[in-house]
Amino acid sequence: MRVWRHCLVLFLAAILSALLCGCTAKNGDTAHIQPSFDVTQIQEDSSWGWYPDVSGDRVVWYGIGVTGGGDDFEIFTWTAAAGVVQITDNELEDMAPRVCGDRVVWQRNMTPEAGLGLDVDNPYDFEIFTWTPDEGIVRITENDSWDRGPKVSGDRVVWSGRGGSDGGSDWEIFTWTPDAGIIQLTRNDSDDGGAWVSGKRIVWDGGDDSAEGEGREVFTWTPSEGVIQLTHNGRCDSAPSVSGDRVVWSAGVDPAGDEDLERILMWTPTSGVVEIATSAHELGITKVSGDLVVWMGRGGSDGGRDWEVFTWMPGDGVRQLTENDIDDIAPHASDELMVWTAFEGKWAVGEGMVVAWPIGLDSKGEMLGMTEGTLSEPPAVSGGRLVWVNGDHGISTGVLIEP
Repeated sequence: MRVWRHCLVLFLAAILSALLCGCTAKNGDTAHIQPSFDVTQIQEDSSWGWYPDVSGDRVVWYGIGVTGGGDDFEIFTWTAAAGVVQITDNELEDMAPRVCGDRVVWQRNMTPEAGLGLDVDNPYDFEIFTWTPDEGIVRITENDSWDRGPKVSGDRVVWSGRGGSDGGSDWEIFTWTPDAGIIQLTRNDSDDGGAWVSGKRIVWDGGDDSAEGEGREVFTWTPSEGVIQLTHNGRCDSAPSVSGDRVVWSAGVDPAGDEDLERILMWTPTSGVVEIATSAHELGITKVSGDLVVWMGRGGSDGGRDWEVFTWMPGDGVRQLTENDIDDIAPHASDELMVWTAFEGKWAVGEGMVVAWPIGLDSKGEMLGMTEGTLSEPPAVSGGRLVWVNGDHGISTGVLIEP
């Protein structure tokens, strides 16, 4: 039951982080300190902006179309030089964009009459598309099945899709590059999902066809090494994140063991699997940027049951960043900033604020709390730029001027 609950917590938290996701930093009695950010609102309030992402100075999101006069979702991008550009203009639902450099990827619902993809039993046909300023829109997949959750690093795109060459109805992992086209990475009878990519390395979680039980395992793939299974432990190893060759994830309790501990685990090709943190309480979303690992976990040094934010770096060990009685959730990091959402009370649309913590800031009391409006989704971050959704679904972006 504990393994199942851990998987459910990660599943719900991952949905919040990926589809819906950021303040306060009540560290002791410290008051909020307004950070030095150059803030620009790039989409007006009440325009239903969702799911922003950022890479360098390029921001992407989806929202109700401006041109065409429809009420379906379209894909938008913004740069300081070009302003807002509406990439798609059709009567279908374009959703869940991600960006790396100038390459944008997203999923399009080709069967809008079936709904927006919330019922796994519906006969959805979602396809994967990409766009660059030079090439325009390119359709990557063309089938009758459900392809979802695209991610991108450089020119490499990864996603999960139903079916594939083995003819099953379970979820498999696929990748695409302009030169190699589509490659199916998994062929099995279990559901593979939660794929992320960094450079040439792809990670995901899936079932172990050689074992029985309710656990999940973590896998990685590169063009030169193929698929490698990183875990064989029967736990709920899930929601991996990758940066370069560093892979991190959280693992639930061992259903066959006596220990009632959850873990944050890390893998590199040289060190193998290493345990970096344990807790008697639930651990949630885990992300990595370079050598910095960030995650959310219940409890901590203040003994509460709310979610707090923790970090780990080589040589520094585990550090608890937040110590309060509110929920600090969905942390992300770049090489300059850590960002997350804080909610007082229930996780609810419009009731959170985004926290921005410059890398290298030692004093908890100097944490920077972004207070520009309320927030309905978690912030995204790249370098010193972050982007977030206001409570009224306007899109704002801020650039760190000084820590």
